[in-house]
Amino acid sequence: MGVTYYLQVFVAFAIIGALLFVFYKALFMYKKNIYKGDIVLKERLSVDNQTTILLIKYQDDEFLIANNQKSLILLKKNESKT
Repeated sequence: MGVTYYLQVFVAFAIIGALLFVFYKALFMYKKNIYKGDIVLKERLSVDNQTTILLIKYQDDEFLIANNQKSLILLKKNESKT
């Protein structure tokens, strides 16, 4: 087994590695785009240890929500005017 054999094996593994890397990156970008949601957490304010106020944007609407360990309360809904 000469140097050319080892060079061929190295080049083959390099090509396979490059193909796998490109395939992995393409799948990652596809997964990122397919699971892209419309919900955006714009602001979070902790009132105390158990209570949090959230400003959430969903599509074109904004929701002000209070959350504690026992309940979730919609405080205000701002609808976009289109």
